[in-house]
Amino acid sequence: MGDARARWYGTTLVIGADDRLPGDLVAALPRERGRHMVLLAGDEPIAPELVDEVIRSELQDPTSIRLASTGGRAGAVAQRLADRAGIEVVAPAGPTMLVAPGALFVASRSGLGAWRIHRPGGRATKVLDMPRHPTPPWRTPLPGRPGRRPGRLSARILPAGYWVTSARWASVARDDPAFAIEIDNDRVVVLVGQPDRRPPSARRLYRWLSHLPESTLGQLTLMPYGPWDALLDEVAIHLSTELHVTVRRTAGLPVRVRDTTCYVPVNRAGGIGARSAAQTMSYVTNDPAPRVESWISPVTQRVETGSPVVEVDGRWILEVVRSGYWLREAGASAPDEVRLRPTVVGGNEFVVSASGAESLDLAHRLAARLPADVRGNLRFTQITQTASPRSSSPQGAGRQTPMVPPAPRTRTAPTTPAVAAAAPRPSLPVVEPLLAPHPPLVPTEQQALSAPTPVGRMEHVSAPPPTAEATASPATDHDRTKDHL
Repeated sequence: MGDARARWYGTTLVIGADDRLPGDLVAALPRERGRHMVLLAGDEPIAPELVDEVIRSELQDPTSIRLASTGGRAGAVAQRLADRAGIEVVAPAGPTMLVAPGALFVASRSGLGAWRIHRPGGRATKVLDMPRHPTPPWRTPLPGRPGRRPGRLSARILPAGYWVTSARWASVARDDPAFAIEIDNDRVVVLVGQPDRRPPSARRLYRWLSHLPESTLGQLTLMPYGPWDALLDEVAIHLSTELHVTVRRTAGLPVRVRDTTCYVPVNRAGGIGARSAAQTMSYVTNDPAPRVESWISPVTQRVETGSPVVEVDGRWILEVVRSGYWLREAGASAPDEVRLRPTVVGGNEFVVSASGAESLDLAHRLAARLPADVRGNLRFTQITQTASPRSSSPQGAGRQTPMVPPAPRTRTAPTTPAVAAAAPRPSLPVVEPLLAPHPPLVPTEQQALSAPTPVGRMEHVSAPPPTAEATASPATDHDRTKDHL
């Protein structure tokens, strides 16, 4: 039998001898009113008799505990412990994960994990549709049943929200980066697609999301799991226009770099690419262009929040837009046409709205101060009111980025596209990849990433490592735009 020594992480009582526990996440687990959190640690099982002795010595007159185990055995010993100790034991009905910033998530093949309540001398009572502890304020049932295909889509529950794909669910590894997205009590994440599969159509995704409660729609964060930016732009525009809600979109999966959250795109091969200048955006009703909320600054090289407009030397204005950076003279007109330019797949655009070599030289000097991954995939485009766009690089020569027509204002799902296909993928390689080849999610070391910590092992397991040098597939990434809303 395993060692039954006791120690405390915050308000969580840990019983066992496993020094691999991520102490910061265990200490962040919340305390419940009238109930204590107890975690059984280590690879060896601990007898209920020993657990009972430790609980009696460490807790004063306990009446209820929530029990989890690094070995995945909490459910097996819960009833025996309840009968012996004469207390209520709440235990998971399945493998349990530890997710930032401090929560437990019960996984299951159906996507609908649960907790069971064990009482002395009784039978376990299942608490349905409560896989997360604590339960976030935005908790809402899925449209359709998890693992089924409402509207020919498949959906399952994640710690941070929901995961929607176009194909019927196969077995999903619990160390997939999707499960490690940090829980936000104010936002519900809808993760869309998988890197190696065809994404759901815009029409079907729109219809699926429209069945969510209005309160949930107002808290949506759409997140692409693959090169699906144009798809999410299209859906976000229609949700904001037709349902009058503000929808947030990220530029990829979240990672922690130098204590800052940023979003990194994932390509079809599962590799991570260059970050987008616009990290998060909101689509607001009656606002033609998305509002950039967080962005990568060429001045600080960090992710900044607030207004994406920076004054440069008193004469120039640098603004971060959906497609990248936009340099113009102060006092010059600032039309929404530039803000409506679609995302550049695999990189960023640097638009210069002024003629002459001086403005283009300034753009290059500003770009030189950007982080390497952003700088390496820039395409410079100079435009004036009297001249058509021209690129300063061979990759962009002779190419014009299509504009976005206004979304139709109808009460039904529109039948015309709201967003044109993004420009062809630049051929520039990723320079000095931002991240080590580990799945991009939970906060860990400065540039190393790890998948969620299953309580089944309570260690930082890794998903199959994406290749940092891999590039997304060519123009076929946007064959999805053939099926519009």
